[in-house]
Amino acid sequence: MKDKESYEEFIESVLQQWGTKIDDLEARLVKPKREKEVGHLKELDALRAKRQEAQRRLGELKASSADWQNLSQGVDAAVDELKTAFERADSAIR
Repeated sequence: MKDKESYEEFIESVLQQWGTKIDDLEARLVKPKREKEVGHLKELDALRAKRQEAQRRLGELKASSADWQNLSQGVDAAVDELKTAFERADSAIR
C-alpha cells in the first residue's frame, strides 16, 4: 500500500468481509441445529477473538503517526491468523 489511509481502508474492508464469513459459518451451524457439532461453537468464539485482535491492532495503527509500516506487519499477521483459523473451522464443519 502506498499510504496509511489506503491501508487502513483496505484492512477495514477485509475485516468486514471476515465478519460476514464468520456470521455465515455460524448460520450453517446454528440453523440446522446440529447438536453434535456444538463443539464448533468454541471455534466460532476463537474466530471472533482473532477478528477482534486484528481490529485492535488496526486501532493501534490508526492511533499511531509514527512508523505505521512496522505496525502494519502486526495487523497483517493477525489477519493471516484469522484466515487460517477460519479455514480450519470451515473444513471441520463441512
